[in-house]
Amino acid sequence: MSGYFQAFNDSGNYLIDGVYKSFVLSRKLTVTTSVNVQSKYRYVDISVSSGEIIAIRSGVPVFLIFRSSTVIRLGTNGTAARAFTVYIFKNNPTPEDSGAGLEVYNAAGECVYNSVQLPLNIVGIKTGLSSFTFDTSRIYAAVIISSSGTLTSAYTAVMGPNIIFHLYIGVTSGVNYVSGGIQTSNVEYYSSQSNETYSSGQSYPSYSYSGKECKIAIIDVTGY
Repeated sequence: MSGYFQAFNDSGNYLIDGVYKSFVLSRKLTVTTSVNVQSKYRYVDISVSSGEIIAIRSGVPVFLIFRSSTVIRLGTNGTAARAFTVYIFKNNPTPEDSGAGLEVYNAAGECVYNSVQLPLNIVGIKTGLSSFTFDTSRIYAAVIISSSGTLTSAYTAVMGPNIIFHLYIGVTSGVNYVSGGIQTSNVEYYSSQSNETYSSGQSYPSYSYSGKECKIAIIDVTGY
């Protein structure tokens, strides 16, 4: 391969690559989960373009409902509308008449890095349900790489002889910020119910669920 520019950090990771376009902040939005779903949870739809990366900074757990090529749907538990911040990054650095700074171009003459534009600064990739902390003087957001949900059941014999109350509960993983980092946790976001008959003496399971899988990228957004 012909020569090109590269820069690395102390860990040997790329900071700038002369071939691949870097991700930079495209827009920062404050959004609110305004759509109420059966008084169980609320969601907001955010318009996105293909290839954009969405980082979330919220004081309450936010969970991913789905993503398509044009929209991402994020939810919060409960009936209250919740506001939070999203940072949207896209790999489209553009030249600027900034007067000072560094711009890097590929062989086709396309800008692949511009030091004036705010970069996607990943400080860690984490898996599981926990609090992941770094520097309390910095501000962090989370990109949900993957999360899993399940529908579990709770039975309680409260409806009289041979009748049970059956509760279906949806559980997924959510992200919220803590001092100096990001926390992941289980979120109960949906429930439905029904009355069912059962035979005299029949046993029924108790309500339980295990921790859901969650993988995130933690982004430093200090000053963004």
